[in-house]
Amino acid sequence: MDERTYSDEEVARILDAATDPGYGGSGREEAFADHADAAPQGPEARPGGLTLADLREIGAEAGIDPARITQAARSLDLFSAGSEVQRGLLGIPWQLRRNVPLPGPLQDEDWNRTVVLLRERFGGPGEISVDGSLRSWSEKDVSVFHEPDPTGPGWRLRLELEAKEAKEGFEAAGLLAPTGVILVLVSLFTDAPELLVWIGIVAMVVAALLCGVIAGAFVPRWQRARERELEAFAGDMTRLAARLELGPGATDQE
Repeated sequence: MDERTYSDEEVARILDAATDPGYGGSGREEAFADHADAAPQGPEARPGGLTLADLREIGAEAGIDPARITQAARSLDLFSAGSEVQRGLLGIPWQLRRNVPLPGPLQDEDWNRTVVLLRERFGGPGEISVDGSLRSWSEKDVSVFHEPDPTGPGWRLRLELEAKEAKEGFEAAGLLAPTGVILVLVSLFTDAPELLVWIGIVAMVVAALLCGVIAGAFVPRWQRARERELEAFAGDMTRLAARLELGPGATDQE
């Protein structure tokens, strides 16, 4: 059976979490890199990258607790899933959804840390709501819900990002276009001033241009920016989740 291997980027994220001083990491990334150059190159080595066993062995030589390497790698796998895209009219992506699995419900201090991460990644203080263990944070087009996972035993953060400004632009275009049609028809079949025809045509042209700009430029740019923010937040939560499961008394259970 093939064993999971990790790319250079994934190794860097694992090291970032495993050496996070927030839960007692040593911060010895350079030492780890030096040992990684001497990783076994025989039959056990994997051409696609380092395995978890390789990482644990090299980490031990660099003075990094193998248990932290293991947990950081598991957290990386948890948060590696991409975002779910909800599309609307003409296939335009209106909403991004992402579930961030958690080992258990966040306690008050850890929820506060999560809110700080959300503020740093998405901006603004946001609005916080707490109902027992259920919590939420929202800011402009971002809504985050801390809740039990309905399909499993754990908990999750459910993130929903909606392109509200784009939807409002399409709604405005949806009003301009029929208004323009009505003005043109009224001018053609009644004694209304000819000026109404030109006003109607301008309204329809503006509506078409607005839709084109939103669909062709604004929404793709919004999606790319939000995808990057979601990926960065997933990395933040990788470190926080590792801290939750690896407290000061954690031991290697491999």
